[in-house]
Amino acid sequence: MAPTGNLYNLFIAIAYAQQAAQRTIEPEAPLDIQNIRQYNLHNPGFDAWEQYIRIYKKLRGNRIRTKDVAAGMMAFSLDPCSEYLMDQIGINRIEQEITKLPWVPKQTYHYPVSGKVVGFNPTQVSPEQYIRTLPNTSNETFGQMSEEVHQNLQKGYTSIYDSLLINAEQYHKEYLMLWYDRAPHYTPEVFLKTLHHINRRTYFSKEVFRPLIYALESTPMKSPEIQRSFSYCGFLSSSTPTSLSIAIYGKTKSGQHVELVCVFQQLSRKEHIDLSALMHDFAFELIEEPIFREKIQSLLSK
Repeated sequence: MAPTGNLYNLFIAIAYAQQAAQRTIEPEAPLDIQNIRQYNLHNPGFDAWEQYIRIYKKLRGNRIRTKDVAAGMMAFSLDPCSEYLMDQIGINRIEQEITKLPWVPKQTYHYPVSGKVVGFNPTQVSPEQYIRTLPNTSNETFGQMSEEVHQNLQKGYTSIYDSLLINAEQYHKEYLMLWYDRAPHYTPEVFLKTLHHINRRTYFSKEVFRPLIYALESTPMKSPEIQRSFSYCGFLSSSTPTSLSIAIYGKTKSGQHVELVCVFQQLSRKEHIDLSALMHDFAFELIEEPIFREKIQSLLSK
């Protein structure tokens, strides 16, 4: 199964929108940004998101609306935002909401920041032993371990766990994969079908669509380049140490509906860095330029 990284944030966004439609979570409700910062462990995208929400006045003082946290989770692929929303909704409720989608196979969810900490050997046992034994733990045990870390982050352990991630240089990749191997994995086909339903505006109720579309489209549609080509557009991207994934959907100015999921696997470190810088440009050119699309199809068929 292709490792699509945290593209599964799409399903957290759907669960959030379903709960918003049921009024168990309020998209307009303000919260203190510190409720998100407490889950930020050495995430380089977090500073970019904070700068963005200040520029666009989504952050007023220290207050931000829940719906802008959901938008940050999608546009900036931010695990701290995911962790907050999962805490507010409840992991069991998220899994229940996702199983209502008949084309989506059942998966077990864990807090992404806390799960990553669990992968980074917080008890500091022998690294070789930890890397060998953690994959054999049950999902229930792993969930209990990540729940303990989650509660500790809420108690102010952020800097302690941040140091854990920074200082694990020798085993950084191995520890990361302990988390990514445990995270939900869906095939690109599942994502494509989900994007198709969102793009056609037919499957979900209006009450679900309203918060979902804000989470997925409000940030991308601020781009003048995207505005020139699309009537509406949403995208999300993610990475693991050896893969990159991007998903895009939208309706072009000419009225064409497009959905695209790209997954690049088994990347070297240099390939990962180079492709990360070009990922969005590559995807949008693939959508907009038929000649470029034909070249890619020709290369892949060889």
